[in-house]
Amino acid sequence: MKEDNWYIYSLVSLFFVSLMLRLIMPLQFSVWGPDTGENYYIVHYFASTGSMPQPYYGYGQTYTEFPGVYELLGSLSAISGMPAATITELGMPFITSVLVFPVASIGRKLSGSRHIALASSLFYSTSVIIVGHTSIISSDTMGEVLLIFFLYFYTSSPDSMFGFAGMLLSMFAMVPTYHLGMVFVLGFLYIALFCYSFFRRSEKREMKLLIVALTTGISVALPYWFFLAPEFRSMFILGRIATPVIVAAPYILLAAIALAGQYSPWQQLTVRGRNGESGAKLYVLAAVVISLLSVSAVAVYGLSSIPVKPGADVMLFVPTLVFSLVGGAFCMRFSLKKFENAIFGVFVALIMLITVAGMLTGIAYLVPLRIVEYLSLLLAFSAGFGLVTSIRLFFRPEGKMAASVIIALIVILAGMSATFLSTSLSAPSKIGATPPGDLDAANWIKWNTQGNAVFAGDHRVSSIIFGYGARNATWEFGGAAIFGSTTLSTLLSNLNASQTPSGVRHVDYVMIDGEMVSAANFYPNHPDYSLNSQTLALFKTDYFMELYTNGYATVYAYV
Repeated sequence: MKEDNWYIYSLVSLFFVSLMLRLIMPLQFSVWGPDTGENYYIVHYFASTGSMPQPYYGYGQTYTEFPGVYELLGSLSAISGMPAATITELGMPFITSVLVFPVASIGRKLSGSRHIALASSLFYSTSVIIVGHTSIISSDTMGEVLLIFFLYFYTSSPDSMFGFAGMLLSMFAMVPTYHLGMVFVLGFLYIALFCYSFFRRSEKREMKLLIVALTTGISVALPYWFFLAPEFRSMFILGRIATPVIVAAPYILLAAIALAGQYSPWQQLTVRGRNGESGAKLYVLAAVVISLLSVSAVAVYGLSSIPVKPGADVMLFVPTLVFSLVGGAFCMRFSLKKFENAIFGVFVALIMLITVAGMLTGIAYLVPLRIVEYLSLLLAFSAGFGLVTSIRLFFRPEGKMAASVIIALIVILAGMSATFLSTSLSAPSKIGATPPGDLDAANWIKWNTQGNAVFAGDHRVSSIIFGYGARNATWEFGGAAIFGSTTLSTLLSNLNASQTPSGVRHVDYVMIDGEMVSAANFYPNHPDYSLNSQTLALFKTDYFMELYTNGYATVYAYV
């Protein structure tokens, strides 16, 4: 028992580090998260009525079709009596901080090492990307929670029917929670089936379980997407692929993989030998050089799929990339059979999903905005393996005490670096950092304007008005045109007939805050830009009346 005490204490410590990092931003700002306003609206509505709002006039038109996270937090609010606003802000940081325990368990199952388990959990706890995503309420964050439990049960499923049942339950819960998460899970299972069918045919029990899991998952997901998620169906499925193809292709692909593998010339995929210590050290050094050059190139030239160019602080990601490259190679060449089966299948699935999603949707920002969160989660296991293996290779720490000290130091350093947000990527407003002035304005709007009023604002301001002010807003549907107007006639025309999620509407009020003036945020995948002084001057004309200001946010009536 004493042998495990250091491991348990380390995990508990990581839980508190994880919670601390995830609470920094929600406690620093009145509202934290790019769409927290409408997320709050849905949570509050469900806590009050026990149902999803219909019709829904928020920006995320598919949010209510995948209600898993809102039903969970809304139920917590209703049962505990805590305000929906508090649950919306602080619920996910507490829930996702607990995930350090299953993440460590997955790392330990895959590697057989407590040190690697702790290092994997460390990267999950302190990665800037993961901390940012898991500190806000969103469907993809709840999807990550379910994905972790799916992986946890998957690593147990070949040996336990309890693990297999848990894997199925996690998959079922993913269907009404996050569509891309379910696509990710199905892609993972397809790749795992391919590996067992072509390279590990002797393990027939595992292959049968995978076929059952895939068939069940497809049979649950497709009816849900077609009949219970009409907005998602029309936006992402119909018009892109013929319906018969969508329905038949997953089953045909499953059967093709299962049958074709029976005629494969490979009976078993094995890992042979070692390259020697000197070769391993050279590879580690090469990984360092490759990572430094790659990240430096991104810092200077950016990425073609992201219109915003990162700055020098992107170099914080070098250690994660280094250890991921090292861990990946060591796992393929030097390490464990179970690790290869589980994790590298997921990496292949990830590449496949990125390619397919980009081809079918044409949404350039889909990859960095949505998939990168799951990529970071998967990199945690590879990075944890690379970190511990590199330490053993170069420093040869003797005993658990030395390794524990090294890991403790890394926890502290990584925790410090994770508190720095990449401000070069965007102004704070773009990632949802809303100061008290906007919340005060939203509360004034709620009690001093008519319930059917429509407000103009950028993406973040619209979300705050909709959620906390309980009024319809333009978001970028009509907001980009309104605040891009440089002549009075154009502005009035755009206000008289503005596109909104509730249809073409006459705009009654305009809200502008200090952040909008310097960095208006109309499209999540586009850079922020300052409002034109000509446009701002138009709101001082006789067509507008200043009704409210608190020194930061100002509300104008369009008269």
